[in-house]
Amino acid sequence: MGHCRRLGDRRRAYLDQGHHQTTAWWARLTAPASVIDVSWTEPTTWYANLPAFHAAAAALITDAAGNVLLVKPTYRADWAFPGGYVEEDEYPHEACAREVREELGLAVAVGELLVVDWAPPAGQRRRALIHFTFDCGTIGLRNFDLPGHELEDAAFFSPQEAAQRLPGNVAPRVAAASAARARHAAVYLANGSPTLGGTAHHSDQGSIPGRSTERWVG
Repeated sequence: MGHCRRLGDRRRAYLDQGHHQTTAWWARLTAPASVIDVSWTEPTTWYANLPAFHAAAAALITDAAGNVLLVKPTYRADWAFPGGYVEEDEYPHEACAREVREELGLAVAVGELLVVDWAPPAGQRRRALIHFTFDCGTIGLRNFDLPGHELEDAAFFSPQEAAQRLPGNVAPRVAAASAARARHAAVYLANGSPTLGGTAHHSDQGSIPGRSTERWVG
């Protein structure tokens, strides 16, 4: 009994010495629920304040020899994977099929997800970009029906040459997509680089020396 009284006296002395945070915490803890001011954000407002990002999808298409199909946009120097941005009412795999159809006149069966690449905001793109690369199979050599206002060429390149023709931050997706196709297991990249132990490399590993590192969709 004496021990309990001493603990109670010690607690009262602690609170009396100006430990107001502890006093406030205790009062809040013991107050009836009806008098506690619980801040609450209306769901529409809460969702509207979440960070937004762009999404894009591209196709890995190869020929029988394993060469990679790239397209040459009219509005920039580098080549790109067939693909583009995901529209508001689309799934990424649907965007991939639509872009290949619009760019090349091909109806492809979109297969396994190969690469997910997260790119932070860069340049005029003020939002992060999540990029999906899908396996769209193997096709033979053919003349593609290119939209002249958007694309000036389409061609197959060896994986090494394809990487050389892509922007520096996009080039690593060639090897990553090829490896993922062989393993039937998707690869996650952070701005073009693999992650080790959950930490992304922020160096230019995987980039091609001398290549542009502008953040294209590619």
